[in-house]
Amino acid sequence: GILAHDLRDPLSTVITAARLMLEEGLDRAKAREMAGRIIATGERMHQLVVDLLVVTRARIGGQMPIELRELDLGSVIRNIAEEFTTVHPDRDVHIHISGNLHGYWDDKRMSQAVGNLLANALNHGAPDRPIDVSASANESEIAISVHSSACEASWKWKACPPMGRSTGSSQRWKGVGWPPPSAAGQ
Repeated sequence: GILAHDLRDPLSTVITAARLMLEEGLDRAKAREMAGRIIATGERMHQLVVDLLVVTRARIGGQMPIELRELDLGSVIRNIAEEFTTVHPDRDVHIHISGNLHGYWDDKRMSQAVGNLLANALNHGAPDRPIDVSASANESEIAISVHSSACEASWKWKACPPMGRSTGSSQRWKGVGWPPPSAAGQ
C-alpha cells in the first residue's frame, strides 16, 4: 500500500520524461535534462524499495539506518519539486526558501517526506491553483510546508531542534529532521 503510493509519482515522472524524449524536435540540452531526471528519479524509486526492506528489517528488531551527508536541504526540496513538475507541467509550483538550510541531512529520507507532502497537494488540490512549497530556518527549528490554496488543510512539518551545530561562523543543522522516537507521539 504505502510503497505503491510512494512509487506512483516517481514512476509517472520517468514515463513522462521518456515520452518527452521521444518527441520530434527535442533539442539535445532538453533531452539530457530529461535523461538526468529519469536517472535521479529511478535512483529515488530504487531507494524506496531499499527503504521498504530496511523498515521490514527494523520491525523485526533492527534499526533504521540514517545516512547523514553535508548538503543544502533547499536543493533537495527544489529537486523534488522539479521532479513533480515534470509529470505535472501544467501545475504552478512556487518554491520559497529562506534561512540557512545547509547541514547534515539524510537526503533520501528528506526527499521522501517532502515528496509525500507535495504528492498530497498535487493529488488533492485544485489543478488551477498554485502549490506553495516553503522551507525556512531560524535558530531553533526548520519548518517545511506544502500548501495548496484550494485545500482546507496545509501540510506542515517541523524539524526537531538541531542535534548539533558545527563550530565556526556558518551554522549547520544535523539530523534527518524527524523528532526523536520519544517525542513522536506528542
